Amino acid sequence: MGKLLICQILLTGVLTSQVSSQFLSDPIATPESYYSVHIGSYLSLADAREQVHELSQLGFSPVFIISDELWHDVYFGRFNVYVDALLYKNELSAREMVNCEIVTLPAEAAELSIVNSGPLTPVFYFEYNHMSQIPARTFSEDSVYLEVERLEATGNYESAQDLCEQELNNYPSSDQMSGYLHTRLGIRHLLAGEYDTALHHFWNVSNGNVASDSLTRNTAMRRVAWILRVQNDRLRSYQAYREIERITDHDVLRVRCGVEAVSLIMELAEWDGIGNVVDCRNAAKRAFQSNPLTNRTQVELACTLQLVFMETYMLTGEYLTARSICDRMLSEFSNLPGGPPERELAALLFMFGNICLDLGDFEAAENCYGRVLNEFSADVEIFDRHHPYAEALNGMALIEEQRGRLDRARELRVELIESYPNSVIAGRVRSAYPSVVAGTLATQSSTEQ
Repeated sequence: MGKLLICQILLTGVLTSQVSSQFLSDPIATPESYYSVHIGSYLSLADAREQVHELSQLGFSPVFIISDELWHDVYFGRFNVYVDALLYKNELSAREMVNCEIVTLPAEAAELSIVNSGPLTPVFYFEYNHMSQIPARTFSEDSVYLEVERLEATGNYESAQDLCEQELNNYPSSDQMSGYLHTRLGIRHLLAGEYDTALHHFWNVSNGNVASDSLTRNTAMRRVAWILRVQNDRLRSYQAYREIERITDHDVLRVRCGVEAVSLIMELAEWDGIGNVVDCRNAAKRAFQSNPLTNRTQVELACTLQLVFMETYMLTGEYLTARSICDRMLSEFSNLPGGPPERELAALLFMFGNICLDLGDFEAAENCYGRVLNEFSADVEIFDRHHPYAEALNGMALIEEQRGRLDRARELRVELIESYPNSVIAGRVRSAYPSVVAGTLATQSSTEQ
């Protein structure tokens, strides 16, 4: 599949897009403008320049002045995404510059003077010390490493975890085995849903408190970001992904974290009322255009970006535009070298089904959901606890409900809750249909007896 064809998908409908009023509480940048943090207005140019100097001394750049006939306004930064501007506004406010605010400025705004001494100051600090960047080593001669690997390979995860905990304090922090043990323990606690404990171990690796090579450290950072997202700390999760994207030397990890950050822009707008989905739409296009598509992983990430781009139209109620994009995506996915990626195609189909359902086209929706249920593994999981199979069951239940087949709708919802109890959609079904939950518990009690 050519990159040009995917770009055509991404560009569909941009000029005619309308944004729902629920996302308009903050300023929105256009292709002809950018976000900036307004520090203050000064009658005296000397005072404005003094403020610029103070900010540059603190490490903030670029800082610049825009003047009119009366005022000299000091601004910090040029941002394409509102959330990025917000992070720095918060940082400035924490330094007692409490009156700063986010504004949009025209791209051609004249600048009287500018201080541009280097890159923007990172807001989410992964610490650096002498153990932050250590060349990778092999552990093939370490008996503890060999035993942990053997236990995990044979499925003895509890014994492997016990061994890691026993040996954790037997290695100095400067030994990469310490980083290895923290990583393995972090993964075990992560899989058990013990997120705070997992964070403890991953933070030690991320911040260089224990030795590790750069890829292990960067991967630990990504897990920190993922856990923060699961804990609904979306703003800090976004900060973390952006920080990893900035500092990592690993291309695939950089692209992957960039994709995660883009999707978080949408989540922050949808769930936290921060920013807007237009920024997400534009960020998805920029990220896609910078993705080289040189291997299968990058192709899969490009497909994810297309899904995020399409979903922004769903969120703003532009279902016809979203449906048109889905039609094109289905055609393009089928022509990918090596076939369509399973997770992304399953996600596309259940989201396409949701769009058709919202448009009242039950037959098309049923066809999309049916493909998910019949063509894909029931274990496919995407986007943090979103199961296409569970989403398709929910869609089918809604269709049966509309057709008056209430018993069948109930059966599908019971199957959803029992099969995917931890999925996002199961939580929503439990809240919306408490009688289904009661029926599920009654069935379980009868079975146990």
